[in-house]
Amino acid sequence: MSTRERAARLALLVVSVPRLVRIALGAACYAVIARLGLALDAVGGLATLVWPPTGLALAALVVFGRDDWPAVALGAFAANLWVRAPPLVAGGIALGNTLEAVIGAALVTRAGVFRRSLDDLRSVARLVVFAALVSTLVSASGGTLAMVLGHVVPASRAAQTWQAWWVGDMMGNLVVAPLVLTLTATDDAGPSGSRAEALLLALLFALTLGLVFGRSEGAFVAGFREPHLLMPFLIWASVRYGPRGAATATFSASAAAIAGTTLGRGSFVRGSLHESLLAVQSFMAVVTVTFLFLAAVTAERRRLLVRERAARAEAEQAVKAREAFLAVASHELRTPLTPLELELQALLRSPAVTNEALRRRLERAKRQSSRLARHVEALLDASRLAAGKLDLDLEPCDGRELAQEVLEQARSEAERAGSALTLEVSGPTAGSWDRHRVAQALSNLLANAIKFGAGQPVNISLKGSRERLVIVCTDRGVGIEPNVIDSIFERFERAPASRNQGGLGLGLYVAREIARAHGGDLTVESSVGGGSAFKLWLPRREEK
Repeated sequence: MSTRERAARLALLVVSVPRLVRIALGAACYAVIARLGLALDAVGGLATLVWPPTGLALAALVVFGRDDWPAVALGAFAANLWVRAPPLVAGGIALGNTLEAVIGAALVTRAGVFRRSLDDLRSVARLVVFAALVSTLVSASGGTLAMVLGHVVPASRAAQTWQAWWVGDMMGNLVVAPLVLTLTATDDAGPSGSRAEALLLALLFALTLGLVFGRSEGAFVAGFREPHLLMPFLIWASVRYGPRGAATATFSASAAAIAGTTLGRGSFVRGSLHESLLAVQSFMAVVTVTFLFLAAVTAERRRLLVRERAARAEAEQAVKAREAFLAVASHELRTPLTPLELELQALLRSPAVTNEALRRRLERAKRQSSRLARHVEALLDASRLAAGKLDLDLEPCDGRELAQEVLEQARSEAERAGSALTLEVSGPTAGSWDRHRVAQALSNLLANAIKFGAGQPVNISLKGSRERLVIVCTDRGVGIEPNVIDSIFERFERAPASRNQGGLGLGLYVAREIARAHGGDLTVESSVGGGSAFKLWLPRREEK
C-alpha cells in the first residue's frame, strides 16, 4: 500500500469517528504538542518561537472542516493551564488561537481554489500569505494582549512577546501544515522518483542533517556544519517528489535544526536560546517558502505533461479511428462506383441513345462519377499512406507516353476551364516506375494547375538525364502565398485560394508521397499572382 493510500485511509478513519471523539482526540494532540513547544525558552512561559500546533490546527480545519474548531479551543486552553497560566489568560490565548485557525482555514479555502496537495502556485501563495502571514497576526496580537493584561509579562516586553508568538505561529503554518495537508491529499501527477530513490534520498539527507546539526566535533566536521549543505537534498526532494517531498524534507530539516540548536550544535547557536531559535526560524522560513514554490512549479509542469500525454494519446486514437473510417468508407463507396461508371460508359456508347440532350446529361453524369471516383481513390491512398501500405509495382515505362495519356484524359476538363495544355520533352524519359502511380501523381498536378490556372495555359515539361526524370507542371494562375507553401503538401490541407474551389486537399499530398515512395520528391516554386511550378523528379532505373 502506498503512502498516499495509507494517508487517505487514515483521513477516512478520522472523519468516520464520531465528532465528539474526534474533537477530544484533536484537543489532546494539540495540548501535548503545544506543551513541547512551550518548553523551548517561551517568553513569559507562554510565547514561544516554536509552535507546531498552529500548523496542525490549520490543517485539521482545512481537511475536516471548520466545525471542528472546539478541538483547537480546548487544546489551547488545556495547554496553557498545563503550564499554570491564569484561567482568564489561558482563555484569552485559546480564543486567539481558535480565531487564528478558523480565519486561516477560511481564507485559504475560499472560492474553492485551494488544493491540499499544494501542487499549484495559487494554493501555495494562499497558504503563505493568508495562513502564515495574515491569520497569525490575530493570535499573536490577542495572546500578547492577554499576557500583558494578565500581568504575565510587563508591557516593556510586549514587542518581544509578539515577535516570538508570531514567528512561532508562522513557522507552524509553513512547516507543519504543508506536511499534514500533502499527506492527506491526492497527488494527480504522482512522484517522478521511485521508492528506491526515495530511500537513498532519505538516507543521504539524514546523514547530512546529522553532520550539520549532530554532536560530532573536530576541525574536519566543523567545515561541514553549514546549513547550505542541505540545499541539494531539498531541491532533489522538491523536484522528484513534488510538494509532499518538499514538505517532508523541510519539516525534517526544521526539526533537526531546532533540536540541534537547542542542544547547542550547529551554526545557528547564538548568545541565548531565544536568539538561536530566532536565527533557525528565520532561515527555515526562507527555505520552506522557496521549496514549496519550487515543488508547486514542478508539480504544475508534471501535471501539464500528464495531460499533454493523455491528450496526445486521445488524439492519436482519434486519428486512427478517422483513418479506419476513411478506409472503410472509401472502400464501400468505390464498390458501387465501378459498376456505375461502367453503366454510364455503356449508355454513352449505345446506339440507342440518339437524343443529344440526353447524351450531354449522360456525359455530365459520367464526369461527376469520375470525379467522385478520384476523390474516393484519393481517400483510399491517404489511408494506405497513413498505414505505410503504399506498395509499388515497378515496371519499364516511358514518361513521355504517360504524360501524353494524362494530358489526353485532362484535355476536356482543361477546355472547359479555358486552359490550353502543352507538352515539352527533352532527354531520355524511360525508366522503371509504378506506371499507375506516376500517372496518378501527374494527373493530380495537372488537375491542380487547371483548377488554379485562371484560364491560362498549363505546360508540362519532361527533362530526362542519366540519373533522373524531372517533370515540371507550370501554370500562370493565382499562385500560392509564401507562408502556406509548406502546408499544402499535408493531408487535408488547402491553400486559402482553394477554400471556394472544392476538393479534399489530398491531391498534392498523394503526389508527393508517390514521388517519395519512388525515391524522388515533389517541390513547388510560386508567387502570388505569378503562377506556380510544381517539380516532380523520379530516379531513372532502366531495366537492362
